[in-house]
Amino acid sequence: MLSAFNPILDTPPVTALVNGHTYRVQSDFRTALAYIRLLSSDETDEDKDLLGLSMFFPGDIHQGDVSGLLGYISWFIRRGKEPEEGKEKKTRLFDVLVDSGRIYSAFFQAYRINLNKAQLHWWLFGELLEGLPKGTHLADVIEIRGRKEEKWMSAADRLELARAKDYYRIEDNPKDVMGDLFSFLAGLS
Repeated sequence: MLSAFNPILDTPPVTALVNGHTYRVQSDFRTALAYIRLLSSDETDEDKDLLGLSMFFPGDIHQGDVSGLLGYISWFIRRGKEPEEGKEKKTRLFDVLVDSGRIYSAFFQAYRINLNKAQLHWWLFGELLEGLPKGTHLADVIEIRGRKEEKWMSAADRLELARAKDYYRIEDNPKDVMGDLFSFLAGLS
């Protein structure tokens, strides 16, 4: 496993090695997004594990490799980064599922990439997502979600901000197991 992925120098992972067995990983960003959506579903944890394994590793899996492959999926989704522990819970500014339409339009606007047709590795998708410029609707919405009321604002400005924040608010989801996976997008605002 790579210690720090460099999109210029490194090839993103497409195989997993567990207990001497090599598994081809379905590395397309759609697989990762479908898995994130699965994690938010009402399925049991056992069903989520089984479905996740079949999504990322279609084909036969050695029974002794299941735990290792589940760990690999978690690592893969985080793009090889360590989980951020001990961080205080902040207002969520971004949700990869709620903002999917905004992501689609931002990719097209910034990169001319049609995500309906693109073949893109999850890790490279993440790099491009992090690099989206200001001026996209996604960046504008993230900025609105994170904007604070200022003392200089008039009552009308505060009301307008409150309405905009309410309109773009991300509902708290108790099943949001990915947490602030994409908290880095706060940097867009």
